[in-house]
Amino acid sequence: MREKILKIATIGLVILVGAGFFFTPSTDALSKEDLIKEAYQEMLDRDPFPVELSNNLENFLGYENLRSYLNQVSERRLAINLIYSDYLNRAPQQREYEFHIRTGNPANKIKKQLIDSEEREQALNILYENILNRLPQINEVDFLNRSRVRLSLQEWTLLNSDERVITMNDLASQNLGRDAYQYERILFNDTSVSETSSGDYSFGSEVEEYYQQEEQKSNSVYYVDDDNWGSVEDGTPDNPYHRIYRALEEVPKWSTIIVREGEYREGSRGVPVGVDVFGEGADKTKLYMELNAYSRSTISNIHFKGESVRLSLGKTPIVKNCVVSFSEYDGIDYYGNGTPVIVNNTIVGNESGLSFYQNSKPIVFNNIIAVNDHDIPLYSLKLIMEYGYNLVWGNTEQNFYYSYGTVYDNPHFVDNEYLHVQIGSPAVDAGDPDFDYTNEPQPNGGRINIGAYGNTATATVSRE
Repeated sequence: MREKILKIATIGLVILVGAGFFFTPSTDALSKEDLIKEAYQEMLDRDPFPVELSNNLENFLGYENLRSYLNQVSERRLAINLIYSDYLNRAPQQREYEFHIRTGNPANKIKKQLIDSEEREQALNILYENILNRLPQINEVDFLNRSRVRLSLQEWTLLNSDERVITMNDLASQNLGRDAYQYERILFNDTSVSETSSGDYSFGSEVEEYYQQEEQKSNSVYYVDDDNWGSVEDGTPDNPYHRIYRALEEVPKWSTIIVREGEYREGSRGVPVGVDVFGEGADKTKLYMELNAYSRSTISNIHFKGESVRLSLGKTPIVKNCVVSFSEYDGIDYYGNGTPVIVNNTIVGNESGLSFYQNSKPIVFNNIIAVNDHDIPLYSLKLIMEYGYNLVWGNTEQNFYYSYGTVYDNPHFVDNEYLHVQIGSPAVDAGDPDFDYTNEPQPNGGRINIGAYGNTATATVSRE
């Protein structure tokens, strides 16, 4: 009977330890090395480094003395700070620091106190609302607290969950009747798209606002046509603006300008915040002029001949399905601290294909970057947040290194004018497999092409 009681007591003690309740280990039960490791775990929430373990073994002053010493070192405050950040997503207040140091609370006890607090529940509610637009279910909260899941880990899990994708798709569908584009999903998970806030990802409310603004753009469309020599220019399909600059000066925010087939020479022009400029295709709309776009503007389906696309200061300008060729300067560059999106462009014969400055965090996918003096300066490459599935070839100085399906091969252009690629080009069916390809003609291989014509009606078909 006595042995049975002792066995039950031992099991209970193990359960308490596993649940994180603090107890002082017996010096008889643990070796000197184990005691040192235990003290570091309790006070600094980590194992000792090898040199620390070695020094303490040589000069061991006892378990309690070591705990008392570690409780006073500067790293103790850092350890407490990290625990609060992990479980409440905030730094501890000064009085909380002082309490834990005065009482010598071990890390596991601090964690348990925070997990059991109402503030932990509030932090989880905010996290779920921000990412999934809903509150966590009771069983989710129970699991996360029982498993002591850090908020940063759960944040990453939710951002990469299928439900996050469904949430983005639902918001896109409600406003635009389509799923979220893959580059939008990447953008939403990497930065805030709100002009009035900052963050490492977009809240559900910010994604909703983004698509509401995109819907406004789709309903507010103005036209430019260099063949219109009439006396009336109001941007309507029948009376389009004759010049791009007139449209840029007159259209309201959250509008789209469609530049019809033709050649336009108007000098450098700025694109206002929240205005998109679309051509009718990179093989139809040709600009011998520079566009300087700002935040929440998309430049698409245009051939920039001998000129650059400049993106300035705004948070999330987008350039897609453009040809940028034979400029004496950078093909596409960005000055600012935001997240420019550069997807499915063909950038050929420029000084630098891409250049990024300041503290920008670019997203770069599915581009052909070929025969430039530089594909990208090394300092710009270091700023890129996410990139992949680009074709890089024939640049005098080449800094792009392999990542996520990068292709190093001749793209085999049909000509030097429109820069379509030939059937059998390594750019065909080589883009990011998560990007939409359904606008490409059959046979399309079930995968987007790299370059300006990827996912367009004029994409090069696959080999049959």
